[in-house]
Amino acid sequence: MTIQQKIPHSATPAPSPEIGAIADRLTPLVRNAWYVAAWSSEVSRTLTRRWVLSQDILMYRDRAGRVVALQNRCAHRSFPLHKGRLDSDNVECNYHGLTYGPDGACVRVPADPGGKSCANFSLHKYPVVERPPFIWIWTGDPELAEESTIPDHHWLGAEGWAYAGGYKQIAANYIGLHENLLDTTHFSFLHAGNVGTPEYASDAGMVTEVEGDTVRQHRTLEGQILPALYDKPMDLINKRVKRHTDSRFFSPGWHIAHARVTDHNPEPGRQREYRTKILHGITPLSQTETHYFWAIARDYNTADPDITAYMEQAITEAFEEDREALEWIEQIQSRENRPEYQERSFRADKGGISMRRIIARLARREAAEAPESRHSRKGVKRI
Repeated sequence: MTIQQKIPHSATPAPSPEIGAIADRLTPLVRNAWYVAAWSSEVSRTLTRRWVLSQDILMYRDRAGRVVALQNRCAHRSFPLHKGRLDSDNVECNYHGLTYGPDGACVRVPADPGGKSCANFSLHKYPVVERPPFIWIWTGDPELAEESTIPDHHWLGAEGWAYAGGYKQIAANYIGLHENLLDTTHFSFLHAGNVGTPEYASDAGMVTEVEGDTVRQHRTLEGQILPALYDKPMDLINKRVKRHTDSRFFSPGWHIAHARVTDHNPEPGRQREYRTKILHGITPLSQTETHYFWAIARDYNTADPDITAYMEQAITEAFEEDREALEWIEQIQSRENRPEYQERSFRADKGGISMRRIIARLARREAAEAPESRHSRKGVKRI
């Protein structure tokens, strides 16, 4: 998969210096978390650029196939290193030839043949972990990057499961996408006939649970006619079934939805329960732009490529509707001068509000723990 990435807009608003109880589009981005940086198939022996949390990052594979992630900005005069070249496992800047190893250390300064100034130049190296089909990155404090906290997504490639995946770049803050995914009441309107049914407009049966820094919002409805995303792939067209939806905010970079359909009267030889996992890698590109990596996995009709293609197309249409909605909202929020306006919420928003409280808390924690040097401006280092 090749992603055509847009460069962050130069007018991106600065995050708010004061962090309230509930996160909004100006809440500082949470860095101490794992985020999906790329699909495994994107990164090769070609220098690849990716903006993540307003940081310009260079990625490539070393000769052993391991992923390397470095700052994409030469320590000398800010030349973008993805415009340079790969020399064995080292990256050579195409401006003055400074060369950096995969650990970020400078190994060559052509203007200084003696190499005494190499120690003055180095690149930030990012913790990065490949767990196919994703490459995960940590842009915060490297000492806090515990691989054990990377979310589980074993369904992607596991025996007995089939999946399709995709990507969208959304010109909106990432918090809106998290809230959208916790909110199943919008299915009936924005995704009518595709994902939603009339019954989903109500919050009937909805349960919200908050545990630590995670939010779970779920409900079960009996006697449901399935929407287009599920009825054909499950071969349950116009049959009344039990439909269970379970949406979970796992971290600032990850959301997962578990969908389970139960056929109380299956035909002979047919399964009784059908499971679908919809996985969402949500990675801020900047304060007002978001990388959206998604995958949909199922445990039914797994050998049928037509079903895979059908579900990929159907879910892509739904996510395109989400993208449009979130961008329209972002445009109003960023452009309109209406200081007296204040959003209101109803009961079904509890999951989204809980998620926003968690992100605000995480952002406040980072702000409190950040060293003063993080906020200082760095100019040209004298040698």
